[in-house]
Amino acid sequence: MDASAELTLFNDWTIAKLREFLRENNQIISGSKKELVERARGVIILKLTAVQGQNNQSEKNSKSSTFPDGEPIPDIRTLSNWSSDFTNIPDFSEKDIYNYLVIKMNTKRQLKSKVFLEDKHVHSVEYNPINNESSHCAIRCKVIPSFPSADMSKRPDYDVSTFLSKVTGNVFAAHCTCTAGYKVKWQFVINNGVIL
Repeated sequence: MDASAELTLFNDWTIAKLREFLRENNQIISGSKKELVERARGVIILKLTAVQGQNNQSEKNSKSSTFPDGEPIPDIRTLSNWSSDFTNIPDFSEKDIYNYLVIKMNTKRQLKSKVFLEDKHVHSVEYNPINNESSHCAIRCKVIPSFPSADMSKRPDYDVSTFLSKVTGNVFAAHCTCTAGYKVKWQFVINNGVIL
């Protein structure tokens, strides 16, 4: 099928099929049907190639499991020697957190989460140097859920962790055990930065 025929074919596709096509071509999959059709047309016009399934995913996983200098990222659950002494935490600012959330993760709405800090939802903050040779350090804390519950066993505090460069303070990775999903977990990262 030639490119011009494929461009008009996108109009007949379902949103699910458009999203699948865009996902395969490493494109953003959110938006209205009109936006998805335009994005899919752009893939054809720019002659973007589809992402290779298994091979690409394993390559992504191997890249995401190391720091930029090639050092393996430790499992946060296996780290010991956590401390409440913050004297060795690198200098970092809200700008570093903004760069991570907005530029790297494309999650602008999560910047509103500063209210978690202001409302005293962030507690039990701890620092871990990983080891003396590591280029990064880890910070973890607990965050009280935004929706209170009388039964604490149903709404335990979320465990939040982040890895920062010891030299620049740049946020490298972050994780949260919240149940709200992928996008929401990044909102807690800003709390780690602002509290320190």
